[in-house]
Amino acid sequence: MPVAKVPNHGHCAQCGKAVPYGERSCSTECKDQLEEENKKRKRMMYMTYGLLAVGFLLLVVGPMFLN
Repeated sequence: MPVAKVPNHGHCAQCGKAVPYGERSCSTECKDQLEEENKKRKRMMYMTYGLLAVGFLLLVVGPMFLN
């Protein structure tokens, strides 16, 4: 039984639909949603690193002020 050859393709990063190879989204709606999610992830990453830096500074510098 012959196997049907599937053309080279990828999948939409947002909804999972098949898209031509090299593209990340299937529509402008999915592209906009993907960009918004990336902005939220980046903002959350900066907040996390900022809080870690503040916590580290408090652990290192805080005891100097308690003496």
